[in-house]
Amino acid sequence: MKKYINLLCILVLLIVCTPQSIAQVSFLGRNKVAKKINRDMKSLTKEGLNERKMGSPDELHTAMFLAEQFGKIGLDSLQSPAYLQTINVPTLRMAQPKTMLTISGRVFTLFSNFYPVSSSSNNGKYVGTAINVAYGIEDPGLDRSDYTGKDVTGKAVIINLALPADQKSAVRYSAWEALEDRVAYAKGRGAKAILFYSTDPNFIPKGKLAKMIENSNIPILFVAQDLSDMVEPMVDLNVDIMLISEMTQNVIGKINNNAKTTVLITTHHDNTYTTYEDLRDNSRSVASFLALANEIKSNPKKFGHNDYVFASFTGYENNKIGASHLLNSSLAKSFTLNYILSVDDFTNLDSNFQLLALSGIGSSPAFTSISKHIVPKKINTLSIQNSVDSLSEAAIYYDRSIPVLSVEAHSKYTTDSKRAKPGRNEANMVHFITEILADLDMKSGAYKKEGIVEGAPEKVLTTIPFTPILK
Repeated sequence: MKKYINLLCILVLLIVCTPQSIAQVSFLGRNKVAKKINRDMKSLTKEGLNERKMGSPDELHTAMFLAEQFGKIGLDSLQSPAYLQTINVPTLRMAQPKTMLTISGRVFTLFSNFYPVSSSSNNGKYVGTAINVAYGIEDPGLDRSDYTGKDVTGKAVIINLALPADQKSAVRYSAWEALEDRVAYAKGRGAKAILFYSTDPNFIPKGKLAKMIENSNIPILFVAQDLSDMVEPMVDLNVDIMLISEMTQNVIGKINNNAKTTVLITTHHDNTYTTYEDLRDNSRSVASFLALANEIKSNPKKFGHNDYVFASFTGYENNKIGASHLLNSSLAKSFTLNYILSVDDFTNLDSNFQLLALSGIGSSPAFTSISKHIVPKKINTLSIQNSVDSLSEAAIYYDRSIPVLSVEAHSKYTTDSKRAKPGRNEANMVHFITEILADLDMKSGAYKKEGIVEGAPEKVLTTIPFTPILK
């Protein structure tokens, strides 16, 4: 009997150690991921949640659900309330009657003779001398020195928004064409208020105030009169702009490995479409994003060379407000971003025909190794693009010299196959993406040792090499 027991033990060991057994364990693990994705998808598309427009109750409900899941996964919160990065989104900016202007004793009428411009502070006063600085251009290369010999510190400035050339040669001054550029330079010289005017009708700013929270922090007015003859007039002005905004939120959590670099993994939970299928597609992306967070958190040995920050954005369909807000925040400035993985558009994953598209490969030599990975059989087509769409969220990252991988998964069919088990196909995608991330994490240690890449911007010294490629 003892002999048979020993033989049985040997057979069990052989079975456990076979590739088939390993595959079975992998299958069971993936099946667990599939069930979790399916549960999250149901929670995100349950009856009563008909839309997730930015700032809506449904969007807030979804954000709270994500925060709850981040807590269950074990991600660290980086702000208060837990996991939520609140955003004030302007819905209205309008100049109020208290907005006033007098120049050398003459009273100007709001909207008829003058108006605030979008980059103006919402509130601000100035009483004192205004220094006329012609076109407000200081550029030795163009032989322009409009500020030379003029001390504008603590004073208002008068600037002609037109260009100091006819239309044929205006291209020489194209770097100074934007109102914002001349505002920034005037502020840099110490100006406390700006009065713009224009001698060219092509350079008259719009009177409608852009819906924005951030501005120049100084009062800026456009005056519908030629002010070129005014050298140092006395000015008395007041700006009073009513700002109405609504509150919305990103959801952000972190896996802290005390690493020098951070990988940012993103998706968006808002949805401007109202059909059930659109909502379901958005939920696929969000549920797969949560599965990625859980997989990386559960495998610390594979993901130790970077910290991992997971951010679900709001405002994707509203000029990418959520993504821009995070990248402009002090929170993002505390990271040294290695690269970004953007997860979006997981739609109609059919059991028989699945497409996985990875874009942005050409933005870094590190990403080229992705094509060498063994593609799972269930993924019929792996599409690799070197560039990304310039209108996509990735363009925001590129503008900041951050390499990005954009991930999309879908089927060639327009509706789900009845044979497709909910969550199973998403789990296959998540498993493959996790392998890619693990490979990049392993290489991150090597990149840190390479030092500064020739031509790399200073802010990405410790990250992988990067070249922006947009289509």
